[in-house]
Amino acid sequence: MKTVFGSSQHLVENALLGQSLDPNLRLIAPKTIVRDDIDAVRKRQVTLLCGGGSGHEPAHVGFVGQGMLSAAVCGDVFASPSTKQILTAIDRIQSPHGTLVIIKNYTGDVLNFTRAVEMAKARGIRVEQLIVGDDVAVGRSKSRVGRRGLAGTVLVHKIAGSAAEQGYTLPEIVSLIQGFLPRMGTIGVGFEHCTIPGQTHDPIPTGMVEIGMGIHNEPGFVQTPFHNVPQLLKTMLNLILNKEDPERGYVEYDDHGWILLLNNLGGVSQLEMSALAHETMDQLQLKVDRVLVGSLMTSLNMPGFSITLCQANEHLLELLDRPTVASGWPKILSALPKSESHLIQETHAILKSDILQDPITMYEPLEAALKSVIAAEPEITRLDTILGDGDCGLTLAHGAQAMIDAKSQLLIQNSPSAFVHLLATIVDDNMSGTSAALYSIFLHALSASLIEKDWIQASKLAIKSLQKATPARVGDRTLMDALIPFIDHLPDLKVASQQAEEGALKTAGMKASFGRSSYISDDQILHLNAVDAGAWAVYVFTKSLSVHLT
Repeated sequence: MKTVFGSSQHLVENALLGQSLDPNLRLIAPKTIVRDDIDAVRKRQVTLLCGGGSGHEPAHVGFVGQGMLSAAVCGDVFASPSTKQILTAIDRIQSPHGTLVIIKNYTGDVLNFTRAVEMAKARGIRVEQLIVGDDVAVGRSKSRVGRRGLAGTVLVHKIAGSAAEQGYTLPEIVSLIQGFLPRMGTIGVGFEHCTIPGQTHDPIPTGMVEIGMGIHNEPGFVQTPFHNVPQLLKTMLNLILNKEDPERGYVEYDDHGWILLLNNLGGVSQLEMSALAHETMDQLQLKVDRVLVGSLMTSLNMPGFSITLCQANEHLLELLDRPTVASGWPKILSALPKSESHLIQETHAILKSDILQDPITMYEPLEAALKSVIAAEPEITRLDTILGDGDCGLTLAHGAQAMIDAKSQLLIQNSPSAFVHLLATIVDDNMSGTSAALYSIFLHALSASLIEKDWIQASKLAIKSLQKATPARVGDRTLMDALIPFIDHLPDLKVASQQAEEGALKTAGMKASFGRSSYISDDQILHLNAVDAGAWAVYVFTKSLSVHLT
């Protein structure tokens, strides 16, 4: 996996300079971010410090700000900050009300932060430390160090930060956090290791997932085949919630509600994270009061995610909900999704037509053609990946399958107009993108024309209607390069199909005027010499029709 920077040298320093562009933050040497109003803050409340190796952003610098941390101290990538750095940060934010140092449970962090805390105490600074370990992947018999600190640490930042803003004393904050730590658990999975700039790593085999993966590229406790998302989530949730597991049954819980934190480890798309949130909520047989989804504690660009569950009473929820200006804190979601259908209600009006046809004679050749498109999906996708966005094959296959699934409805349409109208509706409901719009316009126009015209006449009228909606013509490298010749040469289906094939093949190396490939240079298109995916799909469909209708 490629990175923007070829080396991690000076990367952390430059990143902190970028982070300090936030007007609410200030960079102090060495490698420490503090609230810009720290001098006023330390006079009125308990101050909070956390930190660790860099590469987990937004943790921890992204959680510095009103309502969360007072400061964050940063080491190099995946390396603990030095004792001197930490001590300097403690000294800078020390408060007469006390300072709480939050430590993720990693050996380097614990040693350096603890040493700094003890040195600060020896100087007369009022400071306490609190070690967070929320990982459930580390079995009791495997490690004497204990559970690692993972994404649950961010919930500690938020709840402790809100409590400090509300005027809680240092002992009260420590007691509050210690009260819910046993009720929190996190498990992470990775589909690949992250990439540290300037370094390489051994890949996780294709088709495998590592369960219990740490945030420093350390391996999980098991590498297992990845079958599907529901099965993976079931395994992850069981690791957190199974009280009977003698190795990992860490989390204590009762009938209170829960906070769900779904954390992106750096390389998962937001689209997939939202889908994971839905899938996770669908599996949880618990009362979930709050949901957080996003990148909170990452591992550079690791393609993976973690699930944190924390049981919380109304008091903790109130503190969680309080506002913060910290840039890394996500919007808290309701655990009760609300949806409302804005779909146009179909009237299912009967299309009046004097032209009747046995629906089986329409459906059987259609089904064969649809199946040919589904079978050709890998090739259509390959072509679209070369000079497009790669979605053409899957979009068409999805639409084709939806039409096949509607067989029972199609077989009760005894007029060509009603039959095609239903196909157009299926396209509208199941396909998206430019090609879907083109097919929809064509099919709706074809349906309207079939009220009075035969298939050949109606097809020629439909293509004219489509040409009013798009300037694309033969020679523009679109599906029109195959569709227009096909319809122009009807009623001879064999010749029409041959013309569709010729039209599709001519798009190889053709200058593009529309679609994603129009953004690519003509030289590159000529060099790649790939047939337009949409045109090829039209040929595949029409070839099957010509075979089954003649």
